[in-house]
Amino acid sequence: MKAGKVRISNKLIADVLKFPIQWEIVKISDKPSSMGFTSEMIIEGDDFPEVVDGEIKEVLLIIHKENITFEVKEIV
Repeated sequence: MKAGKVRISNKLIADVLKFPIQWEIVKISDKPSSMGFTSEMIIEGDDFPEVVDGEIKEVLLIIHKENITFEVKEIV
């Protein structure tokens, strides 16, 4: 087996996922799941539910991929 440790900033993850600018990833942690491990994020931003008595609610993040572009190049 080969492996390596990689440090990736929360900002880079947010940029790659194209999160809205006002969202901030506060924490990422690994959680066991049926798919092996998944990452659980705590994200702050106005679009999320209000935190009451320190309880952060679980939410579903739905990604709409609406802008698909095509480029055509002539083969010479």
